[in-house]
This record gives sequence, structure tokens and C-alpha cells, in this order.
Amino acid sequence: MLRIIVREFVVFSAAHPQLRRIITQECTVGGPRVEWVDEVLIRPHFDLTVGYIDRLVEAGTLPAVAPIHLYYLNIGTGPTMFVLAPECVRLTGYDPLTADGRRPTADG
Repeated sequence: MLRIIVREFVVFSAAHPQLRRIITQECTVGGPRVEWVDEVLIRPHFDLTVGYIDRLVEAGTLPAVAPIHLYYLNIGTGPTMFVLAPECVRLTGYDPLTADGRRPTADG
């Protein structure tokens, strides 16, 4: 299930990179807007993801690492290639915003 959550997050991030930009902007400051973003948009995904990570760590499937670290690794790395697509194209020639670039590989 965690694999599906991560994959769907990456696919969603590829289709909507602007959301990560907005969330990053809003979450760097305090106030009612960030409270709303946290509770309405982020909390459900956080609770679901960290819950699965907790269970996998307890089962010994994942290393004994703080689940919040894995959560932030996922939300930090998942959308980055899409948010920074112009840089990715300049550096690599690969456009992650093409139809093929938006899909994880069959084994990922």
C-alpha cells in the first residue's frame, strides 16, 4: 500500500506541480492560510502515509527510521523533478512533463 501511495503522489505531482509550489510557499510562513492548508490538504496524506510507514518499521520491512523523515523525503523528492522541469530539461534534455515523464516506471 505504501508503494501505491508514493506512486500516486508522484503521478499527481507530475500532473499538478503548481500545488507543490503553492504548498511550499504557504508552509514557510505561519497564519490561518497555512493552518487550513495543513489540516485540509496535508494532514490526511500525512496521517495515511506515516501510519503505513509506522507499520512497516514495526514489522521490520523498513529500517528503524523516524517515519516523519521518510514522509518528508517522499514529499520533497516526489514532485521536485516536475516543479523544476525547466532546469531538468536544461541539465539533462529530459522533460518530465511529457506524458512518458509523468509516469513512474513499471517496476517503480
